[in-house]
Amino acid sequence: MTVEERAPVAEHVPVEEHVPVEEHVPVEEHVPVERSGPAASDLVPAAPDLVPADPAPAVPDPDPAVDTAAGLLRVLGAPVRLALLVELSSGARCVHELVDALYDAGRPVSQPLVSQHLRVLRTSRLVTATRAGHEVVYALADEHVGHVVRDALSHARHARQPDSDKASDGH
Repeated sequence: MTVEERAPVAEHVPVEEHVPVEEHVPVEEHVPVERSGPAASDLVPAAPDLVPADPAPAVPDPDPAVDTAAGLLRVLGAPVRLALLVELSSGARCVHELVDALYDAGRPVSQPLVSQHLRVLRTSRLVTATRAGHEVVYALADEHVGHVVRDALSHARHARQPDSDKASDGH
């Protein structure tokens, strides 16, 4: 960029062109100016007028069940855990029976991995564990868990159908 292309710079005003300090009126000599019209205090509303007549409604507390349900869905998001719950919906089983059932269902999973997933399900209170001799027997914590799993699978199967099949189902 050349000097000619630059924006013009404000000219420097020499010091002698400024108003000398002596010409300023001292503070003591200032006379209040009378103004016509309303006083400034009349223009500012009183404090009660600042509060709206109808305050905005308070934001309601969020439903804690929504957070709990979201946690449930996160737990059910793992295919192995969902498959374990499907197997447990037909009755209580021990770990080696669950490993065999998952293998038969085309989902081979090692016993340690099944145990880890069962621990997550127990922590989430979706399954219970009862010691029977040397084995631990797992079962669904309640019937609601089975309903959620069956509904999720039903929805997934329905969503995979072609649109022409859905129309004949009445959905």
